[in-house]
Amino acid sequence: MSDHISKSEQIVEDIIEQIRKKELLSGDKLPNEYELSETYHCSRMAVREALKILTAKGLVITKHGEGSFINTLNTSIIADTLDTLFLLSDNTNLEMMQLRKLMETEATRLCAQNATDEEIKEIQMYMEQREEYAKAIQTPENIQKKYDADRNFHLAIAKGSHNELFVQFIQTIQKTMAMHQSTSASEETSRNTSLYHEEIMKAIMDHDSDRAADMMNAHLKRVEEAIIKHSTIE
Repeated sequence: MSDHISKSEQIVEDIIEQIRKKELLSGDKLPNEYELSETYHCSRMAVREALKILTAKGLVITKHGEGSFINTLNTSIIADTLDTLFLLSDNTNLEMMQLRKLMETEATRLCAQNATDEEIKEIQMYMEQREEYAKAIQTPENIQKKYDADRNFHLAIAKGSHNELFVQFIQTIQKTMAMHQSTSASEETSRNTSLYHEEIMKAIMDHDSDRAADMMNAHLKRVEEAIIKHSTIE
């Protein structure tokens, strides 16, 4: 059994290395079980276990009747992992907020430098949508629409940075952001958010990268303080 496991791990490590070196790319089909067992001089059971491990890591996807393929980028894999962290840790909410602060501050700096006129219009559109629902009667439906527009505002800023990793980060943590919204919810936080969004928007329109970054940092710092306050009350 131990030889079987070690051989499976060897296959996993080798395929990961091939992906890292770009010898295997998204969508590439892997050899079938028999071919892999011949290549690695092991049983087909060891190959199956290796494929299960790679699938659990989100690196391989198996299509019934077609075979196993190198997976395409799927942010839901990371999102599911973050959900698990939330379930198992008492501190992840605040820690993720601290990470957001670092990531989004820099994304906003780059957005002010790189965003096109069309991207800036999209950011402004989501800011105005959020304001519309923030000023409306706070029914559950309007609150949800406000939150959706808020997250889209942050995502549009990440897109304006022209750095795909920032975009992927924001897309990945949508559930986390929803958690931050619910745990920091108050009239005061909503008003502060409106003010900071407006200042961030002005700085991006002026292509003032330092001020844009400072305003995003200050905005998320206030959200962080609201989360800490909420956790203290609980």
